[in-house]
Amino acid sequence: MISTHLHLNTTIVKCWLLTLKNKVNIGFNDHDQDIEINKITYHSNCSGVSAISQNLEGKRDLFEFKGILTHEMIQLSDIMSGLYDDAQIEIFLIDINNKENKIWSKKGFVSEIKIQGSQVFASVKSVLSFFDKNIGNFYSVNCRAHFGDQKCKINTNKFRKKFIIESTSNNRKFEINEYISNQEIYNRGKILFLSGKNIDLAIDIHSINQSQIILAAPAPFKIEAGDVIEMSAGCNKTFKMCCENYGNAENFRGEPHIPTNYEILT
Repeated sequence: MISTHLHLNTTIVKCWLLTLKNKVNIGFNDHDQDIEINKITYHSNCSGVSAISQNLEGKRDLFEFKGILTHEMIQLSDIMSGLYDDAQIEIFLIDINNKENKIWSKKGFVSEIKIQGSQVFASVKSVLSFFDKNIGNFYSVNCRAHFGDQKCKINTNKFRKKFIIESTSNNRKFEINEYISNQEIYNRGKILFLSGKNIDLAIDIHSINQSQIILAAPAPFKIEAGDVIEMSAGCNKTFKMCCENYGNAENFRGEPHIPTNYEILT
């Protein structure tokens, strides 16, 4: 039960609790000291929540959770391994003198994670957003399979290559030790750092120009000459790429020849 009775000496504290896929609980609060509630420590002054909408009526979007990658409770390796995907989150208010009763509470789950420099941003949605998900198949000119999955059947290991970074311009742009011949498929792929400060981090490729790589987002830590990377191919899900680049038309899971609204009208 949520209590709504406040006293004059009330100190209101905002708390938020993350429950990861491995059932580990991570708590934070906006007070100047750690707080323990039900044997869970809520760490102080080390994260923030900014409201996207003042949602008390059950709408889909709730708020955005912001954390610092350098904090011991938020590890990049945990994010990259998927522990934060669909993690449960609760944000609530308490009176620090009466921690057993919540003044206000809202629950949701992590729907999207973005990394910018040393910060991680997680968009949070309510449980009602599950009703927005598609049920059953739908028609699309683009492929519905994921590159390399059981429907696609492409052996992605054939399209993985290792390179050494020779020089860097910044945390997005660098030169590798070899010219990329089939740039079309790797323009849709990812870079995985195998050494250096960004080890085990995978980032989408924005573009490739001969031996120059530009990442879709800056790496959180400094990229240095000598770092070893693995480049993997990708797919834009079009029938043209599936046929011309991978010769995989028989496994294309889309309807590329269905007329669009424009073609019907003309």
